[in-house]
Amino acid sequence: MAGNFIGTPFVPDIEGTKEDRCELTRTPYGRLFINEEINSYLESLFEMIVARGPSVGLNVSLSRFDFFHGHVFLGRDSGRLGILFHAKEYPAYDKEVFPCNMGYCQIGTNVSYDDSMNLRNILWLAPLASNSSNEWLAPGVLVVLDPRPTGVIYKDLIPEYVQIARTLYEDDFGDVAFDVNYLNTGDIAYQCHVISLPESKCIFEIFTCRHYSQYLILAHSSGWFEVDKDEYLDPQTAQIARVDHVKQVCKDVMPARDEELPSAFVEEYRSAMDTEIMKYVSETYPKGICSVYCMKGKDVEEPGFDFELVVVISAARHSPQNFCNGSWRSIWNIEFKDEIQSVEVRGEMQVGAHYFEEGNVQLDAKHECKDTTLIQLFSAVDCAVSFVCFLTSAKC
Repeated sequence: MAGNFIGTPFVPDIEGTKEDRCELTRTPYGRLFINEEINSYLESLFEMIVARGPSVGLNVSLSRFDFFHGHVFLGRDSGRLGILFHAKEYPAYDKEVFPCNMGYCQIGTNVSYDDSMNLRNILWLAPLASNSSNEWLAPGVLVVLDPRPTGVIYKDLIPEYVQIARTLYEDDFGDVAFDVNYLNTGDIAYQCHVISLPESKCIFEIFTCRHYSQYLILAHSSGWFEVDKDEYLDPQTAQIARVDHVKQVCKDVMPARDEELPSAFVEEYRSAMDTEIMKYVSETYPKGICSVYCMKGKDVEEPGFDFELVVVISAARHSPQNFCNGSWRSIWNIEFKDEIQSVEVRGEMQVGAHYFEEGNVQLDAKHECKDTTLIQLFSAVDCAVSFVCFLTSAKC
């Protein structure tokens, strides 16, 4: 999927967002599609909704307070590709009709809260290419959903905590792929469709992948652990996972070749570290996942040479019913130095938190362990236990 995008520009200042400390997108950067026809089509969808909305009672404008984004999803069961657009994103605070403080992005809004809020969810649907025929020349359709309190959509799909905003969520329609945004700066290069990739692929550029009921940490975008295009090594099972980046699932797995795996000597240390880290994560991070990779020296077959392991820990807790979400990502480099019979440890952690009860507060904290910690080199198990003790004492 990454090959279908170009560039990673930072999201520009839109209508005073930087001055108001407003963050409109999931990430501070985005991408355009390589195919200009796709870019033009997305732009036309935004503009068509603005132009035709009044015919059904929906008056919206392309601005950061009103209409600027949609969420792309894949309906695998229905065989459809869809975008759920949200208009009237930041209505003005009103003590009587909309007593909601939505944070920095609400500052300066001129969007009023009225009956048209019932029409703020606009759905575009089209069959996937595999389900389309040449005879169907215009497969995409636009519909305005009406979740007013007397209807079935309100009852079945609107969570209680966003009933006042009439918000439908894209994951009720399918697997979320990415966000598409129309960012009107007056500069045509940014006027439409900045793409925000899923959050799980943005923090530390680590992503996880679902394979049946198991979640695997598979890759870093710099190329770690990628053995071929869209194929990644899972060291815990000694398998290669072929990944669908849009759906974030493993399409299939196959046994890894001997040359893709570490030597028996290195694997003894990697496996011991993996076992101890899994125990640590299961006790420390609810629903956390982890993996241990050989970063350098995977072909070392005996003492006398250096090699390096990488420990990756990922955990997230989503609690929208309590108006908060949080995530943890950490990478630990463990370098085995034979010459001085020691292990050097360095780490990098990133914590994200989002609170949105009567406001919109986001925390993104990063910490690097630059001090060298030396652990005397003993057996593989002793090294693994010592490293976990270091993590525990460091509260990491």
